Amino acid sequence: MTTMRNRIFPYILSASLIFVSGACNDLLDVEPTHAIDSRTALTSMEAVEAATNGVYARLRAVQQYGRDLVALPELLSDNAVHSGRGTTLQAEASNSPGAHLETWETGYAAINEANLILEALGPLSAPQSFKNSVEGQVRFLRALFYHNLVKVYAFDPTANDPTRNRGGVPLVRKGVIAVGDIDYAKGRDAVSEVYRFIYEDLTAAYQLLEGTDNARAPHFATRGAVAAFFSRVALYNGDYNKVISEANLALKSGVGQLQPAANVVASWRTDVHPESMFEVAVKPTENIGTNESLRATFTTRVNAEGKVAVSYGHAVVSDALLSDYEAGDVRKELIWKGLGNNSSKNEMTKFFSRGGVKDLDNIPVIRVAELYLNRAEAYVRLDQARWRWRT
Repeated sequence: MTTMRNRIFPYILSASLIFVSGACNDLLDVEPTHAIDSRTALTSMEAVEAATNGVYARLRAVQQYGRDLVALPELLSDNAVHSGRGTTLQAEASNSPGAHLETWETGYAAINEANLILEALGPLSAPQSFKNSVEGQVRFLRALFYHNLVKVYAFDPTANDPTRNRGGVPLVRKGVIAVGDIDYAKGRDAVSEVYRFIYEDLTAAYQLLEGTDNARAPHFATRGAVAAFFSRVALYNGDYNKVISEANLALKSGVGQLQPAANVVASWRTDVHPESMFEVAVKPTENIGTNESLRATFTTRVNAEGKVAVSYGHAVVSDALLSDYEAGDVRKELIWKGLGNNSSKNEMTKFFSRGGVKDLDNIPVIRVAELYLNRAEAYVRLDQARWRWRT
């Protein structure tokens, strides 16, 4: 279990700025583009839209889906092992004391921004449809950040150790601009309270996003994305009937398409994964780069055609996991031998500069395949022996 913290540290919050770097669409750019003064930040539709894009942008951080939420669980679970090259991620691979996911700062920064946006919607002069769309998106994102935090810094509801359980994570319901507004006495809320809060956000988000065009999927929140993520949250919470109902809603949403086995490899070579219910978009200007990108973390190759090692490929597939795949399993086709010093290592090639630019990969957060797995596990947990796949 990862190290727990009991207070919200002041460095997660900006004293006078709400950062929206790289988050504005060209049409919605406001001045200055790198930050918005807190006194005028959220008083126009354009600024609110830009700030909402800024919360999405937080998902690209290295400590979030940019790398750690994808790669570190593989190392900590021994699905992946360290290649032995360099020291990056060595401590995580050996599960050294204090080496764990560091999502706290970026997670609470995003939550603070979400809270400020929600508070600004009330007095904002804007059509109700605009307010509903923004609120639905922000509540979905806040739930996503909170779930990642409570997964990392607390026990799961179905795997609790009462003798060591120190609670969940602090629920911060009010946005903070000035450092003096920080509640340093705020402690952890119970895990059950954190999940109740996440449920409330996702329930509201689904209602508020009614009528949202699926054309915005999978890079923006839609009802399909909300229901899909709700199925995951409910599974962690042991709420198996909810898993089934939310998975069914998501599968009927029209977002994402389950791919046949013959398309598994091809699906991971396209810019946007066809199964994605929600994924983090990464533009060329937001490229994480060779040192920390998912491509560089998992493989020495720049892409499928690469013949020269361009990075260390720190996290490689363990021999034990590779041997567990049965003969003919198409997923093995995504595992290649590396280049250079990794020539004997098993490298995962899901992130292969799919955006057409070195190290540029959109990151699927939840896919259609997970919905079927979530639902299947829920049926088994409910001891419904006679169930069948429904599409």
